[in-house]
Amino acid sequence: MISLICNEEIRMRRLGPGRAPGEFYWRGRSHRVSATEEGRSVVRRQWGSLLRTQLYRVRTTTGMRCWLSFDEIRRLWRLERLLPGLGGFDECGNALV
Repeated sequence: MISLICNEEIRMRRLGPGRAPGEFYWRGRSHRVSATEEGRSVVRRQWGSLLRTQLYRVRTTTGMRCWLSFDEIRRLWRLERLLPGLGGFDECGNALV
């Protein structure tokens, strides 16, 4: 599967059920999440510390699919990757359906 790496900070406007993303701002636009396709917790070691990140594969109401992450230490949300399909790539890659 081809994806575009964005790795950009986003602002989470509201959370949905189970603290999953509900609506976020990215590049000056609001994106409402219509479905969380996958969610998982990832723990990795960096600089001698354990870092816990929550990853969510989501679909927005416009059909954009992407991976969002939440860094629990820094309390920071990021859009990690844009994924192809229904609404596909928008601002990073221009392959909208």
